[in-house]
Amino acid sequence: MLAFLRETHGAHDLDSFAQIVPSALTRLITADVATYSEVNPLRKRVGWHYQPGTIPLFDFRSAFERFMHTDPLVLHYASGADGEATKISDLMTQRQFRSLPIYSEFYRHLGLQHQIAFLLDTVKPLLVGMTLNRSSKDFLEEDRATLNALRPHLIQAYRNADVITRSRREIALMSRGLENSSRAIVLLTHERLVVRATDRARHWLVSYFGWRPRTSSRLPEALDRWLCEELRRRSDPTLVAAPLQPFCIETIDGSLVARLVIQDEGVIVLLDERLNAAAENVVLQHGLRSSGLSKRESEVLSWVVRGKTNPEIAIILSMSSRTVQTHLDHIYRKLDVQTRAGAAAKAMEVTARVQQ
Repeated sequence: MLAFLRETHGAHDLDSFAQIVPSALTRLITADVATYSEVNPLRKRVGWHYQPGTIPLFDFRSAFERFMHTDPLVLHYASGADGEATKISDLMTQRQFRSLPIYSEFYRHLGLQHQIAFLLDTVKPLLVGMTLNRSSKDFLEEDRATLNALRPHLIQAYRNADVITRSRREIALMSRGLENSSRAIVLLTHERLVVRATDRARHWLVSYFGWRPRTSSRLPEALDRWLCEELRRRSDPTLVAAPLQPFCIETIDGSLVARLVIQDEGVIVLLDERLNAAAENVVLQHGLRSSGLSKRESEVLSWVVRGKTNPEIAIILSMSSRTVQTHLDHIYRKLDVQTRAGAAAKAMEVTARVQQ
């Protein structure tokens, strides 16, 4: 299991994660087919990475998509069940399973009789998870216990790979000297010395830690301790006792989250700020005032951005719906837009510039 965790946490993006995990799982638990699956029951679409590659899974993909609404495990997880490891035999008898369209049109053609699965993530309506399949002999409780023990580690590895995948474009922008990324990035040596940081990263490090980049070649003490520990854990094969976690510091206005990416040429720390609703509204209104809107117009538009209707805004700001519309007409002219959606989009653009 320790070897498995070292291997899966070595995935540097979602594509490598999806290819590594099925193969690694079959070395822990015997299975005829192991898949990383992204299932969308609403659109009836599925994406797979699976092992072994000789199994003709994609030959029957259209059949699975047509009849996935009868798949017992898809229905189980889509109904809101927790993502822990579950077997088909937990939900129905073998005879009931074989009577389903999904069995006769999909599983029967592949010779698969038994399955155990667990979820990594649920982003409505998408179900992201792992499945193990066998042609004979159902999975044991020992197999379930193993998968449930591994699941927290795999969830964290999946989330890290997802963040890294979405950040690759921003890292590429930074490497070319462009600093208009919406994510804050810090480049360090393997000895944890800061090589470079985007403007936003420097701003957040000063705001949250009082960091003085001109007098320090390392990150703030708390962040550097986390970084040192993560680097040590990743280099020591015996230190995989808990899922690798991002760093998080919370304040009254929100939180700052740091994630670690290790590459051959150095270390990258990705920073994200998560403001609470009140702080987001302050930033939004400040940005709108800087674009030429009055205080009242900024308040009206800030509630439009948050999805409120004219009558709702009228109640919140103690004015009539007609007055709200008058303010909106002025906002449209000042921002050179024609609709509420256009005004909301322009507001978010302005806010993003203010936050940089």
